[in-house]
Amino acid sequence: MKKLISVFIIILLILSISSAMAFAAKKRQIAGLKKTQSYEISEPEQTPVSQEETKQPSQTAISSNNTGFGTWLWNPWLIVSSKDEILNYLRINGYSELYLQIDSTLDLRYYRDFVSSATSYGINVYALSGDSIWIWQDKREGFYNFIRWVENYNLSVSENEKFCGIHLDVEPYQNAEWNTARDNVILNYQNFVDEAVLQAARLNLPVVFDIPFWFDEIYYSNNYGSGNLAQWVISKTSWTNIMAYRDSSHEIIAIAENEAGYAKNFGKRLVISVETQPSSEGENVTFFEEGLATMYSELSSVKAYFDSKGYTNIGFAVHHLASVMKM
Repeated sequence: MKKLISVFIIILLILSISSAMAFAAKKRQIAGLKKTQSYEISEPEQTPVSQEETKQPSQTAISSNNTGFGTWLWNPWLIVSSKDEILNYLRINGYSELYLQIDSTLDLRYYRDFVSSATSYGINVYALSGDSIWIWQDKREGFYNFIRWVENYNLSVSENEKFCGIHLDVEPYQNAEWNTARDNVILNYQNFVDEAVLQAARLNLPVVFDIPFWFDEIYYSNNYGSGNLAQWVISKTSWTNIMAYRDSSHEIIAIAENEAGYAKNFGKRLVISVETQPSSEGENVTFFEEGLATMYSELSSVKAYFDSKGYTNIGFAVHHLASVMKM
């Protein structure tokens, strides 16, 4: 009898242990499910979406006069890492010009490949560079290195890989002497513009200068005669880009109308550019806050105004590509 009781007790112990183990296993399974569900809720797995899928084509009416709709690419290394993305954006959004910064350390094959692809899309690529110190005759080494680079590059590549022009962003007012010896700065700037025009002609390329909208209020009287600086630069260069950095059509028209008239009188093209990157210079300087839809709407109004006045020489540009692609 005692033996039977002992066997019964052993069986009960075994059953109890098995039940406890099963309960513990079930508890661990439930806890594991909760942990998995919690992770999935807080960090859901997502499929990457390409920029092309998220970007909508912009209004392209402002470039319908064939005078160009351009932008700057200051970081040329992006043509290595993001070539297709850049070209797709330019193509989809109706750009016809790109001002591409030159970096002599970047392998030529990347420039050749990119320019060739851009050309196939009908996008003209300009070689871009500039430094405020280039106005001084003894500080132009960088300028001449740039010119030599463009010359050697264009001589060594096929026609569809060539740069179609030179685009210079040389801002004399960035020199400290602008505030202490402005007449001398202006004279040296004019000397540099003349030299740049000469060098570009030697390469059989057009040369473009960026100027601020207030150059028509800067006057000179020197070896070059007398007048305002905007009119003088426009008369000398192949065409000119005016940095009309305002965020409404009426303001853009007001600050660009003089330059548009000068360009028309000289039979030159004028490109009106706007800003898209954040600015600390004022709330009305950039379209960063307003967004692309407002920017294109305002530029369309600017175009309509100049069209109504009989201008056929006006183009538009957006500063700058890396900024506008983020909007």
